[in-house]
Amino acid sequence: MSTNSSYCSYNSEEEEEVSKPTFYKDDPEWSDITPLPLPQKDNDPYYIIYDDDYIDLFGYFFAIVQKDEISDRCIKICERVINGYPGTYTAWAMKYKCLEQLGFDYDREERILNQIYDSNPKSYQLWYYKGWISDHASEFHDQISFLQMVFKEDPKNFHAWSYAIH
Repeated sequence: MSTNSSYCSYNSEEEEEVSKPTFYKDDPEWSDITPLPLPQKDNDPYYIIYDDDYIDLFGYFFAIVQKDEISDRCIKICERVINGYPGTYTAWAMKYKCLEQLGFDYDREERILNQIYDSNPKSYQLWYYKGWISDHASEFHDQISFLQMVFKEDPKNFHAWSYAIH
């Protein structure tokens, strides 16, 4: 998945995508943040050459995590990391932390999860997050039709079974 198309990884018909610079380093909204270097050295035995998009994204993401910032922009960068790299548990954890303090729109979060589910149906992070939003929702949301769809696709999805029992 490409992560350089926009900051907001999850767009719906109700949410307009705002044209922004591709890189955080070029965005005045992020001028107060100094990106952190990726945690590897030139002489590492398994040195990875990352592209500029990855270096920019994770440099700013690690910096905002280190700063422990609770903000909408933190949520947006977490979502961008999650969209491109859904196994990055730190992004999910930071997003939880922000949403606990700032609140969240259950329907929007469900749309995000459904998009991620389409390409990562067995992501631990996705299923834990699904449980988290259900536990933190202000009202009941019936999950039976979603679970029926999941079990029809894969009756052995143990994440779905754990979620259903939860």
